[in-house]
Amino acid sequence: MFVYGDLGKAAKKLLTDNYTSDQKLTFKTTTAQKVTYTVTGVQDADTNLISGDVSMKMGVAGHAVTTKLFTSGKLTSEVTLDRLGVEGLSVKVLGALSDSGAASAGASAEWNTPSVSATIASDLSSKPTLRATAVAGHGGVYVGGETAYDTEKNETTVADLSVSYADRFESEINLQLLKKGTRALLSYGHEAAPGFAVAAQYAYDLKTHESVLTAGTNTLLADGGSFKVKVDSLGLLSVALKHTLHTNTTLVLSTSVDLKSEVKQTSKVGIALCIE
Repeated sequence: MFVYGDLGKAAKKLLTDNYTSDQKLTFKTTTAQKVTYTVTGVQDADTNLISGDVSMKMGVAGHAVTTKLFTSGKLTSEVTLDRLGVEGLSVKVLGALSDSGAASAGASAEWNTPSVSATIASDLSSKPTLRATAVAGHGGVYVGGETAYDTEKNETTVADLSVSYADRFESEINLQLLKKGTRALLSYGHEAAPGFAVAAQYAYDLKTHESVLTAGTNTLLADGGSFKVKVDSLGLLSVALKHTLHTNTTLVLSTSVDLKSEVKQTSKVGIALCIE
């Protein structure tokens, strides 16, 4: 069963995954005791600032515990409880300590069945922000919604709706109403042939009447990598190549160019290297 974030995923993944202008390095290893360590470093393409984090994921009493330390000094720890005696129910508890020493916490619950899924989340403070999603589906048709309520401001900050139709051949058409009904997003993703997929997305702002059409393709390569191309109605052309250098080692190269710009540009190349 889909959760709310999965609705429209066929087009979303094709049009966003692997497109980057940053420089990123990820190293991941798992010990014999099934403890996974991940080290990530990123150089921002716009500011050239470097940031990173080190995380450790392990099992404790059958539950997953993930601890992460950021270069900013922030420390987080998340515990996932999924053996609660209720089929499809899992609970996550997150604690964080900022570089200034301020502590915060949050909790979320997810319930997933073959026909219905729901989530609820909240930060654990005196005036929390509550978030909730729900999806119901049958026969390939899925209807979902997301909402958020700020108890301090006494205001609903998020009210979104999503409707999808997905078939067993990995095709999906999705319509979303976002930002309290002021923005519409229509997308379609389809595996046109084995190893070749296409996607398109049309975004329309009901307030400003501005719209953007984006279309792209994804071709799987023999080494397990992929070659992706997308272009939008604003004239931005992007290309992303994912290449398997070695077993468990992948390299992603990505770049974009503005086809409508009259100013000579220097294209930035995004690089993401992942070693496991």
